[in-house]
Amino acid sequence: KKEAEEKDGYKGKGKAKANSAEEEDDYYDTEETAAATMLAHVHISQKSKSRYSAYAASEPDPQKRILLDSGASSTMVPHVEWFIPDSLKALNPPHRIGFGDSSEVFTVAIGTIILETKDSTIQLTDALLVPDF
Repeated sequence: KKEAEEKDGYKGKGKAKANSAEEEDDYYDTEETAAATMLAHVHISQKSKSRYSAYAASEPDPQKRILLDSGASSTMVPHVEWFIPDSLKALNPPHRIGFGDSSEVFTVAIGTIILETKDSTIQLTDALLVPDF
């Protein structure tokens, strides 16, 4: 145990580190408080504000919803009709996509999608068509 503590640089700090993680989990008493706090730390300039409206907009129709994940390695969408038809290239065989929770899906094509906002149009290239997403 002592060798492991010295090796990873946490000699005598393992318990303190665990307590710190527990305190962080209890920091926000509700999801609302957590969301409000996160939004309070976001700053978007007036010039850029209109470009980001699509990311914050809500859409009641599930067929039109998109989740933009800046941490994802690729853009993935389940709707073939979102793609520019000439841009869509079939992947044969389909490619496996693995997630952090060990689940997986398959992408069957790659292409370009267009997102339209009130003020701008955003083109996302190399988006993956994942029908089971």
